Amino acid sequence: MKYKSTLTQGVDLYDITDEVPENIKRMGINTLKALPNIPHGSIDMLYDGENAVVLEVNASANISMHMFPTAGTPRHIGGHLMDYYFPETKPYAGKYSNFYFDYVDIVNTLERNYTNYIEVKSLEVNEEIISKRLILTGKVKNVGFKKWAKKKAIVHNIDGHIKDHSKNSLEIIAAGPSEDVMQFIKSCKKGPKKAKVKNVEELDWDKEIMLGFKAFTKNTINYEKYYKKLSQKLDSTIKEYEELEKQYNKLLEDYQKQKNKGAFL
Repeated sequence: MKYKSTLTQGVDLYDITDEVPENIKRMGINTLKALPNIPHGSIDMLYDGENAVVLEVNASANISMHMFPTAGTPRHIGGHLMDYYFPETKPYAGKYSNFYFDYVDIVNTLERNYTNYIEVKSLEVNEEIISKRLILTGKVKNVGFKKWAKKKAIVHNIDGHIKDHSKNSLEIIAAGPSEDVMQFIKSCKKGPKKAKVKNVEELDWDKEIMLGFKAFTKNTINYEKYYKKLSQKLDSTIKEYEELEKQYNKLLEDYQKQKNKGAFL
């Protein structure tokens, strides 16, 4: 008999959604409805092919097992959750899929109690959204261009970033409603007062774009490398702690066995 039942414990997972009778599925739905403070979750059941018994309800459900089963039909749980919470976005499913927001950064910010509320910007899906890549050359370095561009991006409702491209050029990714992007590009061709933009190479962009507008500086890049290094060190420390905990538990177990045998008087 196997006493393992979860993905993290190394078992094979099989999707049998299409084989489970409707009354068993309804049992799971009714169980969740009986808990009004949990809008979505996972229902753990014991099912023998005919009858089922509910064991527990998990508010923080692991959806990866349904999306990537060992065998059976993968279920797009993430998409269903998005449709449930944001039904107004259903007509735009699959459109502008290259846009994303940094979920991990948001969670880290909340966990550190820097704030208790973060609003994620919504895409203006009712308008045509275009994405452009600009390469600006000329006197564009050390003239406050990045800070200026970020302010302009906020004014023009632009998502994307600005960063160094080469020694004498900058790269700007600009995405948003077409009219706003065109106005933003027009502003960038002039730049701040101290800048002298000689040339702007304008290209289409279809790769990933993070919502918001970020100005990458040398300090920003160094901070990200430093943060990554600290994260790796933290992971290593956690592994060391887990190994020491295993050794401690093993010693404690051996001690209890010896004690039960009367080794200690």
